[in-house]
Amino acid sequence: MREASRFMEANKEQTIRIVSKALRLPQADAANQVNNLDYSMNFARARVMHDYETLGEFALEIGRVKSVPPATTIIRPEFIKKIDPTLAAGW
Repeated sequence: MREASRFMEANKEQTIRIVSKALRLPQADAANQVNNLDYSMNFARARVMHDYETLGEFALEIGRVKSVPPATTIIRPEFIKKIDPTLAAGW
């Protein structure tokens, strides 16, 4: 996963073509995803919890969920820690 993340960052145009073909998206839509999503594999606790809380609040607001489960029942940092402990800082 780390190697793929590095490849995506270093080869944006090729990544856009691959994503476009694999997901059957126009290249402009694939470019939007590739350029606006972070594929760095950063699983630091502060970042993950911020994203989890933000998305949980949004899901509540739009009625997609009735409650947000405790993060500890969903987030499993031990898998990333086995790959590279520096990617899971704070857990």
